This record gives sequence, C-alpha cells and structure tokens, in this order.
Amino acid sequence: ISSSKDLIIIDAYCWKENAINVIKSLLNLFEHKNYPSYPSVKIFYKENRQDSSPSPEYIKNKLRLGLNNIAKTLEITICQIKETDQSDAFHNRYILNELGGIQLGHGLDLSGKEHHTDEAILLAKDVYMKRWEQFYYPDQFEILNEVKFVG
Repeated sequence: ISSSKDLIIIDAYCWKENAINVIKSLLNLFEHKNYPSYPSVKIFYKENRQDSSPSPEYIKNKLRLGLNNIAKTLEITICQIKETDQSDAFHNRYILNELGGIQLGHGLDLSGKEHHTDEAILLAKDVYMKRWEQFYYPDQFEILNEVKFVG
C-alpha cells in the first residue's frame, strides 16, 4: 500500500463504523513514509436497501474525523454502486493497487472481538486483473452517487 499510485478499496459495507475505522487506519499509514507523491484513493460500496446504506457524503464526513495530516492531502473518491445486468455480482471485498491485491473474506467491518478472525488472501494474477479492470474503470456498474474530495 505504501508505494501505491492508485489504491482501490472495495467493500459492500464500508460505511459501517468498523470498516470506516479500518479505512482511516490504512490511509493514515502514509504519515510514516516520505514519498514524492501519494496515491489517489477510490472506495466502492454497494447500494443496500435493507440496511439503508448512507450516501458517500456520510462516509466522507466520518473519514475526515480521523485522518492525519498526510491522509488529509489524499485525493479520495467514494462511489456508491449498483449491480447491472452487465456487471459481476458485488459481494467480495478487496484492496487493490497497481501491483496486486488481496481479498478479505469477511470484509473491513470485522467486529474487533478477539475470537472473530479473517484472512487476507493474495489474489492470483488473473483474478487480480479481472477485479482491477472492473473497479479501475467501473463502467459495468451503475454509479448511484459519488463524492470526490481531498482528505
């Protein structure tokens, strides 16, 4: 993550409090490194009518509360998306950059309880390429709402 030019975070439920805290922690990692430039960050989450998923503006406001000085300079885009007839199902959770990616089985909103665990699985190249193409240019999904800001 620390040498990324592009960082893509994909979690259907990234608007939940635990997930927002994990995202803040990831973005705050850049505080401890000196780089000539920092990545652009894209965060994707799914429309969820059952759980009444909030707007990207809500996530932006929550993220801003805990970002350090470096993270506050990152260009961040948050997109609420919807599956279409042409898109893949949006369920699995990923963190991608231009070098590779990981899949998180449970997602970013793991409870934090000691006995709740999850694995980060390194993506095979073909799976990584498929997900990178899907989310770097997410034209298969319908973008319902989007907000762009500097941390």
